[in-house]
Amino acid sequence: MKTSLLSFAFALSLFAATDSFAATTPADHRHDDRRTEMARRKEVEDRRRYELAQRKQDQERQRKLAMERARLEARRDQERRLAAERARRAADRRNDDRREYSYNRH
Repeated sequence: MKTSLLSFAFALSLFAATDSFAATTPADHRHDDRRTEMARRKEVEDRRRYELAQRKQDQERQRKLAMERARLEARRDQERRLAAERARRAADRRNDDRREYSYNRH
């Protein structure tokens, strides 16, 4: 009797542990909806952050390009001024050789 009682209790515990007997709770769709809504909001926020970072990178790239262009333009202007100055000095030297000063006359 003791053995059959233990066997019955063991069989009941196995039966209760199986998935077919375990009662499932009704799905809480509100919880799922909240979860998907939170995930959607997070995706939107992540996308917004990503786009903001991309805009900042583009602005920084444009700023650096503008600075580089300005630097190159300033360098070209300086080289033009120096070339014009050298040409002017060379022309002055050529013109100086043609002048006859009183102390060079014989």
